[in-house]
Amino acid sequence: MGSESTVGISIRNVEIGEALHDKSQLATKGVFTCVAVLIFLQDDGLFLAHISSQVIIARSVPAVISCAIPAARNLLESSITVPDPTQISTDPVAGMVDLGSEIFDIGGKHPLVEVQHIIENAIIMLDTNHKDTVPESIFLMGGVQNAEYEKLNDALTDWRLSPSIIGPSCEIISSQRLRTFIEKIKYHNLCINFIENSISVGDIIDSTWISDVSIVCDKTLTPPLTAICQYFGKDSQMDKDRVSSPTVIYIFNFSRDEPHAFICPTRDPSPFVLNIIHKINVKVDEKSPSTNLFVNLIDHVIHDLIPQIRDQ
Repeated sequence: MGSESTVGISIRNVEIGEALHDKSQLATKGVFTCVAVLIFLQDDGLFLAHISSQVIIARSVPAVISCAIPAARNLLESSITVPDPTQISTDPVAGMVDLGSEIFDIGGKHPLVEVQHIIENAIIMLDTNHKDTVPESIFLMGGVQNAEYEKLNDALTDWRLSPSIIGPSCEIISSQRLRTFIEKIKYHNLCINFIENSISVGDIIDSTWISDVSIVCDKTLTPPLTAICQYFGKDSQMDKDRVSSPTVIYIFNFSRDEPHAFICPTRDPSPFVLNIIHKINVKVDEKSPSTNLFVNLIDHVIHDLIPQIRDQ
């Protein structure tokens, strides 16, 4: 593993609903019900979008109009049909249809449509400022382990197996662009986080145990390093800044589909956390990289990368 010195260099954090491009390093924090889309661009660095879960729950208005980039939003609003005003919520998030606490309309639109909303948001964010760039590989991570998000994850799995199964929902995205994007996805996990008892997101209260992830990518290393840092706590505690060591770190080895898991030492005796750690340990295989290499990567994530993540 070769690298340049990254100590003292700020890593830009992608806020919720936003996207950033950088030649070498990017991060995003607090991914829970949202979805992070990390794109390695051919000869042009990194692109990272933090897609809000408000996008996922949109209904009659195509979710892509929630794109945080004004230019992209203007393009979308000029190319879609707006529903009858009686269908639109008074919620301050423009264009959102009021579903109460429900994340998915299980009896209505298919989860594949929800996945399409996420993918098209990411494409529009990318094309707004980097239309001619070509994705080399794409990673989608976020969501929670419950019935709703598992349906979403399965729908994306099916789409990747048949990239032409669905066409674009708005005319500013070509069928070829959408299909190519799907074909470039190397890994996805839309139920990476945990909720106590796998309850619905709408049923979470302050004392509910949950997890969220911070994602950091360092392209100055050879090969590039992508780490998913998972934090645990009660819902009321999860607004803290992510500068401490996470409970679990997943490291990507780009020669395989699944990331390697590393369990960080934890003093948290919570049965919820201990149970999750046990589940992750069971999945750890014997093909993990050499101990020395893995420890060096983890040390780099904890001591060099996480402390350098800075809000804009």
